[in-house]
Amino acid sequence: MRIKTSFIIVFIMAAGAVFAESLHEQLKQMVAQLQKSPNDNALRVKIIKSAQELKPAPAVPEEAERFEGRAQFAFKNAKSPVDYLYAAKEYEKAIAAAPWVPGYYYDLCTIYEKAEKYAEAKKNCEFFLASSPSEQDASDARKRIAGLEFAMEKANSPEARAMKQKTDGESALRSIDGERFRMVTDLGTSAVEIIFEVHGKTMVETHRLLSIDHRKFTTLDEMSTPGQTREADLLTWRNGAFVYSDSSGGLVISQDGGKLTRFYYKHGAVVMLEEDYAVRQ
Repeated sequence: MRIKTSFIIVFIMAAGAVFAESLHEQLKQMVAQLQKSPNDNALRVKIIKSAQELKPAPAVPEEAERFEGRAQFAFKNAKSPVDYLYAAKEYEKAIAAAPWVPGYYYDLCTIYEKAEKYAEAKKNCEFFLASSPSEQDASDARKRIAGLEFAMEKANSPEARAMKQKTDGESALRSIDGERFRMVTDLGTSAVEIIFEVHGKTMVETHRLLSIDHRKFTTLDEMSTPGQTREADLLTWRNGAFVYSDSSGGLVISQDGGKLTRFYYKHGAVVMLEEDYAVRQ
């Protein structure tokens, strides 16, 4: 009777081991699938919940630990939203290797919040909640999510968008301060050289009439007329570019500061000529 009972126990234990191995294999397959489709949030939640049921818990790969260490270092030394995004990038790699670890999502929620990426922070807090944490941790996570929703509403308000556009414009303007652009327009028997220089919010234009030798423009001083200069307060930030305009037309400087294009008003419409542009010197 004992032998029979022992056999049953051994059989049950063996069956349990096979079943557990099967669950671990399923988890492994789901992780591989998620790595190919990282935006499959339903699959991610399924992985998190499945891992909670496994005994023993799946081991965290060394690859994930390595990226976690890099992310933690980046987080500790971060001084700006951009620095926090570098930390988030490393944590994303850790999560890709071990997407069932609840703590990774909670930490990533914190990092994205510091980076002012509130939608991403909220999403990761929700993944943490899917791991069925303790009631206290779940309560804290729900409060954080509510706070992040408030931050998202505030960031999307008209006042916040206007302030962001103003701040972006001021920052971008500083990046092109002192830049110089050159344009030469062929007039047939002569040419006009225009130099555009950015000084703060002011554009300085210098016009010179050039001679043409065998259809080639020359910019030698002795072959040009005295320059005519005009200044215009300009450069408002609009749709990712600097714009100056008056009653006749205006200028657009690309956001990267590499190209300046002139435009004209004709019958109330904007006309931009492909050849009417200046390049940064």
